[in-house]
Parts: sequence; structure tokens; C-alpha cells
Amino acid sequence: PSDPANAPPPCRVTGCGKTVGPATVQIPVGAVPQPGVAGCPGCTLTKNYANVNWDLLWGYPTSIPPSMYATIVRTYNTNWQAQDFWVANPTTPGVFYYQWMHIPQNTYTAGLYWYYSLGGFSVWDLTPLIVN
Repeated sequence: PSDPANAPPPCRVTGCGKTVGPATVQIPVGAVPQPGVAGCPGCTLTKNYANVNWDLLWGYPTSIPPSMYATIVRTYNTNWQAQDFWVANPTTPGVFYYQWMHIPQNTYTAGLYWYYSLGGFSVWDLTPLIVN
């Protein structure tokens, strides 16, 4: 028998350390082929872009899950109060993606949350955003 003390935890997606949900869905999700983890390295959230009183989410997504159903920008202020903003799903990896939006001007940090279906279960990945 295998040694459970040396077994990797069942709550990882492609070994990157992102949990995939409650324990009741971790084992079934882990049993199906894993897609590329959603990602947009270098994606940026620019506050008051070009002084037009709009904020701009922009970048080049590198990996987009095929069954993605929602994308959310979650902002945090300096008191770690979160606010969510639904944005359109990126559709093509490597193609410039942007969304105009209004975010709180006291936004300190933000992340792009990708929600998609995997083996009949809902999972998500997080891409940290550069905020400037």
C-alpha cells in the first residue's frame, strides 16, 4: 500500500497550489484531465486611465479554460474590504483583452477570478492583477 504521509494533497490543480473547492468535489475533479490553469500574467488594472475618469483592465491572457462561464475582478482597499465586478470573459489566448470599468479609487490590490466547469464541477483560478 502507498504511504499516505507522502501522498500529495488531493486539493491541488496541476500542482500549483490552488484549491478547487470543498472536499466533496476535490477527489472527483482530481480524477479528470486538468486543463491549463487560467492565466493572464502582467494583466493590469489602471485607475483613471488617461485621465478619462474610467478604469481599465487590460492584458494578454495566456490560457483560457474552454468551459469558462464567469470572470470577476475582485478589488481590495487598504482595510481589505472586497468588492466584486463582473467583466466579460476573455475569448482567445494571446489576444489583447480589455474592459472599461469603475472601481473604488482607494483600491489597493486586485485579482482576476476565472470561473469554469471541470468534469461537471465548478472550479476557479486566480490571477493577481498589477494595480496602478
